[in-house]
Amino acid sequence: MKRPRLLLAALALACVATSPSALAQGPCVTQGWCHFDALRPDAALQGTLFGWTVDVLGDTLVVGSLIGDHVSVYERSGSTWSLVQVLEDPTPGDNRFGANLALSADFLAVGAHLDDTAGPNAGAVHVYRRENGLMQFDATLVSTTPAGNGHFGRALDVDGIWLAVGAPGEASGGRVHVHMRTFAWWFELTGLGTATSGALGSSVVVNQIPGLTAAQIVAGDPGCDEGGVDAGRVSILHVRPFAYVHEMLQAPTPTAGDQFGYQVEFDGTTLVVASIDAQLGGLDVGAVDVFEGLPYDPNPEFDHVQRLTPCSDGAALVGPSIAFGFALALDDGRLAVGAPGRDNGSTLGGAVEVFRPNPFGSGFTRDGLVFASGAAEDDEFGWSVGLSGDTLVASAWGDDGAGPNYGAVYPVSLASKSVAGGACPCDCLARAEHYGVGKPSTNGVPTIEALSLPVPGETTTVRVADAFVGATPVVVWGLVPTSVAFEGLTFLVEDLHFVTLPTIGVTGQVGVAWKVPAAPQSCGLVVHAQAFMFDPGAGGPFSLAHTDGLRLVVGY
Repeated sequence: MKRPRLLLAALALACVATSPSALAQGPCVTQGWCHFDALRPDAALQGTLFGWTVDVLGDTLVVGSLIGDHVSVYERSGSTWSLVQVLEDPTPGDNRFGANLALSADFLAVGAHLDDTAGPNAGAVHVYRRENGLMQFDATLVSTTPAGNGHFGRALDVDGIWLAVGAPGEASGGRVHVHMRTFAWWFELTGLGTATSGALGSSVVVNQIPGLTAAQIVAGDPGCDEGGVDAGRVSILHVRPFAYVHEMLQAPTPTAGDQFGYQVEFDGTTLVVASIDAQLGGLDVGAVDVFEGLPYDPNPEFDHVQRLTPCSDGAALVGPSIAFGFALALDDGRLAVGAPGRDNGSTLGGAVEVFRPNPFGSGFTRDGLVFASGAAEDDEFGWSVGLSGDTLVASAWGDDGAGPNYGAVYPVSLASKSVAGGACPCDCLARAEHYGVGKPSTNGVPTIEALSLPVPGETTTVRVADAFVGATPVVVWGLVPTSVAFEGLTFLVEDLHFVTLPTIGVTGQVGVAWKVPAAPQSCGLVVHAQAFMFDPGAGGPFSLAHTDGLRLVVGY
């Protein structure tokens, strides 16, 4: 670090309670998140409805098509997704291989719900294992209680050693099969059916319980007639080897035709359930109910905390069926809700709404609204969604950008703030973080803050405030942080550069603008800053006050 006396010389020269449904959901804001280039199939896959289903985990993205019996596997490097593998149905035929899939850290499960191996349209599930960076075939599973048009694999999920498979056409009202992997084999532990009319297994999610050989499974039964025809319900299972506890959950106000349970998501404590045809203002709009429970409770009980509905900001929702909740994804507290029938302002191209945890209590608050760039009518954007950290992927199987019904998948960085419609050179989060402590002055400890985040090609404004009127702040910045005490001061930046700001006026604040280079090389750059100023009330041998440190990370 430069000597404190040199720095001092430079400074001297410069010298209320609400109901669950009434919880605020936030405004209808279209965020400037970073939209990466859409992924589209090549000409050989024309008309396959690429993007019928998607899932993402870390740097791996899997995309299924409704037609053609194949699954595309992508890997990300920086901000680029590259196709690394195409999986084909091990059983020849039009089996809908890839119409449903689920990705975990170790396995990929692919449904083929029209497979005829166990009977006409009885269905099958093919499991792949990650090995040497590729998906290797692991096993084919069929129902232990097969039925014609049983559609085993119509919904599925995998987590750790657990696999749950829905077969909504089995028995008289659907069935859910639970498998556990032991000694390199998948064993079915239990199958849950329903004796009433319904479609149990139309949606399913499984969570491995940390530290136990146990899992919790939530399965939707949107065709259940308790509470009204097609009112719907969900089943919740706490499963151990050779034992399980089963609970059922209905909508807070069961309503005929809502199809409560059409989609489900669960992270161990928060359960979200979509009612795809719930009405609002006389329209089939859809709704998502949010429930909270104890972490992996062996006797699961959930309290209803909120009902989410599409944002409108008072304007009339457009479209015969918004389909809010047609797709759900929940990860790290953030929730994505697909609405493929929503009007995007000019056409019925579809949308995705993103929610984040409510910082003031239970439930969610709206984070933003996502439309596809260049969306057109019947694109069905939001038909399937996936979330992993700050990465959102949304499919639009009706996208015609590469050809009629070729389909497309749109990756979006939810950590980004980009120029509207622009591509993003960065794949990292722009941040402004404080560190260290400041030294008080006449008006208390002066502050330094970023009024806008550092984004390549844009201007970031840094403001010094709460300072003595008449003071002339000096902003010291560099790439290396430190913490060196000297004569009552604490220096928080090592490789020093100086910027002298205008004199503090009666407002007690002053700012400086920094144009971030547009070059991709600036992505991830970390700059540290601190402000010093002469202040008669600061005390010490030099009467200097200073702010805490500000760490700026360039990104989107």
